This record gives sequence, C-alpha cells and structure tokens, in this order.
Amino acid sequence: MATTQASKIRGVENIIGYKFNDPLILWEALQPAGSGVTFAGSRRFLEGNKRLAMLGDAVLNVALLDDWYGGAGSRRQATAILQDVSANANLDRVARSHGLDNFVCLDTRAQGHRVMITQMTATVEAILGGVWLDGGLEAVKGTMINLGLVPS
Repeated sequence: MATTQASKIRGVENIIGYKFNDPLILWEALQPAGSGVTFAGSRRFLEGNKRLAMLGDAVLNVALLDDWYGGAGSRRQATAILQDVSANANLDRVARSHGLDNFVCLDTRAQGHRVMITQMTATVEAILGGVWLDGGLEAVKGTMINLGLVPS
C-alpha cells in the first residue's frame, strides 16, 4: 500500500474510530467520481465512491430506524430524524468539522482543491457503507456516534 494511501486510511480510521479489516474498502470510499482511481486491489469501481455511497445512504437510514424502532417515538419523529441526520448539509458539516475533507482523493488537475458538498456527502455515506460491509450494523452505529451523527 502506498504511503499516501496508508496514511489517508489511518487518518480516517482514527477520525471515525473504526479500523477496517479490509482497508481497501475505505480507500474506495475516499474516491469521489472523477478522482481517476478505478481499482482497489481486485475491486473495480468506475464511478468513484457512488455505488458505496448508495449503500451507505441506505445503511444510515437503517441504523437510525433500528434505534428509533424500539423507542416510543412517532413515525413523524422518525421521518424528521431521517431528514435531519441524512441531510447533505448535515453530513457535510459533520465531515468537515472532523477534517474528513482533507482525506478525500481529488484529481486536483480537474477539480481544484476544494471538496464540493456533494462529494463530501457521498464520501461520508460511502464510509458508512464501507463500515457496514466490513463490520456490520453495530460498527456503523459506533462510527455514527464517533462522528456525532447521533448521540451516544
């Protein structure tokens, strides 16, 4: 694993409080569309982290609803929680407050040096999707707590 790749993976693992069994899943999560990276080991991804982000978006909702289901909250409250937590602005704010934008792999020749909100949101969702693939739902919930997406 290249030094930059290894240092980015370690940095994100430290922020999210989860160590990947397969760190190449996290490497994929850090590749927005247009990054120029299309392989992680034998895994091929042509749209950057988009597919992993779709999975992560669903996992985020499952984790939130799993905790809501056992409580006394109404369906209206559940909908509000889903909208608030998974909103692009919230995911972007949380990610940047932890410095995750410093680990997104941009093709700076094509995109410049600023991570766009859509890239940051997709990266957070992709990280959660990767955590789910690597460690399951409880690992996702722990990551969400560590990021401050939900209270501990």
